[in-house]
Amino acid sequence: MTIQTINTDRAPAAIPICGMDLEPKVFGVINLPIWRGDTDAQSELLKKLSECESLDHEQRVRHRAMSALVDPTSAEISVPVLKLHADIQDPEQVEMSLMAESRFVSLPPDLLAGMRASEDDVPPRSGFQMLDRDKPDSLEVLPPLEEVPEAISLVFVYGKQTDRASRIEVLDVRKPQLEDVRSRLESVVGDVQLQEEQGELLPLLVACQPAVAMIRFQAKPAEAEKLQNDLITARMPRSITSIESPLLGGGSLKSTCDDDSLKFERTVMMRIVEQYDAIVSKGQGIIDEAYNIAKLVPLPMIKPEAGEVESISNEDLNRIDSSDLDAESLIYLLQRSQQVSATPMLRRVAKQIIEADLNEEQQPAKLLAYMTLINAAEGNEKALSLLEEAKAFAEAKDIPISNLLLSEVSLRLSAGDGPGFQQTVETLSRRYGNDPEVMARLQQTLMAYGLISPDGSPRQAGPPAGPADSGGGELWTPDSGTPASEGGSGGGKLWVPGMD
Repeated sequence: MTIQTINTDRAPAAIPICGMDLEPKVFGVINLPIWRGDTDAQSELLKKLSECESLDHEQRVRHRAMSALVDPTSAEISVPVLKLHADIQDPEQVEMSLMAESRFVSLPPDLLAGMRASEDDVPPRSGFQMLDRDKPDSLEVLPPLEEVPEAISLVFVYGKQTDRASRIEVLDVRKPQLEDVRSRLESVVGDVQLQEEQGELLPLLVACQPAVAMIRFQAKPAEAEKLQNDLITARMPRSITSIESPLLGGGSLKSTCDDDSLKFERTVMMRIVEQYDAIVSKGQGIIDEAYNIAKLVPLPMIKPEAGEVESISNEDLNRIDSSDLDAESLIYLLQRSQQVSATPMLRRVAKQIIEADLNEEQQPAKLLAYMTLINAAEGNEKALSLLEEAKAFAEAKDIPISNLLLSEVSLRLSAGDGPGFQQTVETLSRRYGNDPEVMARLQQTLMAYGLISPDGSPRQAGPPAGPADSGGGELWTPDSGTPASEGGSGGGKLWVPGMD
């Protein structure tokens, strides 16, 4: 077996790599495409290295997983999807039919405005999610977890244009759902000739996450947040293990779980998934369940000595058992986990730092640990609780709390806590009103939430009404960025800096 060097001036030269003593030379070769930013070459070199039988199983798995991770758009780990399309005679009638069906949910107009390939293209007239089950009958309360629908495709209706007829397009259709999507759409729209073609590849990270339906329920932010977290915990393992991937010969982790000939590829797939912080940050139980479905055993935890923490690879950070490490090592791991987005490790080590007996020089690290936990908290309620602890600690140590208060502004808005938001803004203005930098950051936050204009004038009389009180009742989550109102509980108009 050979691996090729990269040379910009002449044809590549081949060198043998099958001896363990030559492995350092191989990594030197890999550095060349890294310096050049050549991800295709990096991926190919790592893939060849993973085929070297003189390396142990885990080394080969890591190299194979890394060959995919350096090129996350690779077709090998992306999910093939199909696109359906057809010309239609009456787009208004099609829209009415889709809106009347319990398996379709309309997309917001502001989202549709961005659904075009270039500025010269025309956005769709309307858009819908096609659901895997009927919408719940009532929108007055959040449904039970098992009744929450997921989207299985996107449907767009386009009006007539100068150079083309009115049409309907269906995107992101996975092969197992093709017949269901086709038959359901044909039954709703009527006599259409749906044409099929390959769509754009769906990134693995997107495919791993449940596509929650955009249904307008009446709900308090905390309730919606809990439902969202519960939904991810319950359904993400199934999403991960049902992806049909070219890496697995077109099968999934679940469908190939008894195929010993694909055990290496299944292990590689799980190692790839584990490196996505957006997945592992949702809870270790998700990864454990995915391993269980794939009939694989996860790697054990690592318990390093204090002098070994700097030599641990980034991909192993989340496996560190830091229970016996000293404060200096914990602080190092906290900073490193932040740099590479290793959230599970970050949460564990931040909690240890907060509970540790630090010397005076190390005390600022405790506030950093609080801020880290607040930003990585699983829910607004937990984040606000930690924030109160952080403020008490900072006050006791005479550390300024402006950054904590600025974080609290966003948290109170996201939690729909109007009185708490008002009080936080007033505290900021009273204590840091003469600090231009703090006031500028406060203004930027309020502008981001649509509360004030760029000139500082308020946009409305109070905090914008959140979906929980707006009559539409959208299933609102903290990620939506829309703060909730005080629910008609009274109170004066919103006060912001500059109004007095």
